[in-house]
Amino acid sequence: MVGCTSSGTTIEETIKNGEEARKEWTIAAIESGVIIPEPISPIEHTVNRAIAIQLL
Repeated sequence: MVGCTSSGTTIEETIKNGEEARKEWTIAAIESGVIIPEPISPIEHTVNRAIAIQLL
C-alpha cells in the first residue's frame, strides 16, 4: 500500500485512522485501475521473502 500512512495521538485513534486510510487507499487504487492482489498468509509472505533474498 504505497503512500498509505496514518497516525494518531492514542493507540485507539491510530487504529481507527489506519483502518480509514486503508479503506480510502483501496477505493482510490481501484478507481485508478490498480490491480490489488489477493491477500496471502504471513507464512506464505515469509517464504516468498526468503526466496527473494536468496535470489539476490
